[in-house]
Amino acid sequence: MSCPLPRLVPYNKLIKFLNEADIGALYSVRESLCSDLEPEEQVDGCYRNLTECLIRIASFYLSTLKAEDREWFGEPNTFQVAIDGDGAPFGKYDQSCAWLISFLNVGHRILSNEDNFLAFGSNCSEQSTAAKSISTDDMCDVSRTFGPEPHNDFKPWSYNQRLAVAKKVVEFKDKVNKKQIAVQTKCSKVTTFITSNKSRQEFEPLIGKLIERAHVDPLHLKNNACKLIHKVMLHEAIQKSSLGSNVANFSGVPRGSPFSKFVHALKSKFQLSCLANKVIRWFNETKADGKYFEYRFMGRDSRNRFPEILA
Repeated sequence: MSCPLPRLVPYNKLIKFLNEADIGALYSVRESLCSDLEPEEQVDGCYRNLTECLIRIASFYLSTLKAEDREWFGEPNTFQVAIDGDGAPFGKYDQSCAWLISFLNVGHRILSNEDNFLAFGSNCSEQSTAAKSISTDDMCDVSRTFGPEPHNDFKPWSYNQRLAVAKKVVEFKDKVNKKQIAVQTKCSKVTTFITSNKSRQEFEPLIGKLIERAHVDPLHLKNNACKLIHKVMLHEAIQKSSLGSNVANFSGVPRGSPFSKFVHALKSKFQLSCLANKVIRWFNETKADGKYFEYRFMGRDSRNRFPEILA
């Protein structure tokens, strides 16, 4: 009877509290980064001024962290900052893109999602003109190194940690398989579970402890390769179809043309319906005139299905 009971917070009170929090100035992606773009290239979103944002976060850590919780990496009072971005499918056709800031001087806290700060967020892909408008001064920096030594910027995962996560995944899969849910939902739950363990290890490494010496660069090499060859094949199929100006949308494309055969093969033979629908929608909107087709290949696209097309 003496236990306190939590009360629900009404949305109007919550949003009022959030709006009063001082997080610095936010700028509109559409107003600041899209003013000189074509209407179809303009996107919505918000971003922060990087210099202002870094100073604000640095001041926050200096005032809240204890001295023993800070790691200066040999340079006192010098913050080391990591900035990275990623894009992902969002909704049925669109994509979202986010850029995050992490301060590396806060010890074990750097792995916490509470210490990742959003610097840019928009409903666009990583390759969109708006996303590329952010500063790219350091994008060609290739001085970072990978290895087990203290001076290396990126280090391999512990092999024992890999085995521990793989064992947990097996136990989690056994529990999930006992439930009557869709296969896609099971895969999503497994992926979320692996992420919650701060890992990407689903199985025990087939090459054993030699995996500690593995290094793949870039991360999405195969996905990017499939994306490139698909763009070339799509362009070739459209060129060979010699479509006239009277073809207003995909429904008017002759069924025997290379373009029609290519799209129907994606959808029916190779089970890439999402990719096929995106191609159809792109063609209906642009008539393949000037605007390149963009699609973010996922692992299941390039690993399970797309190699069959290349073969």
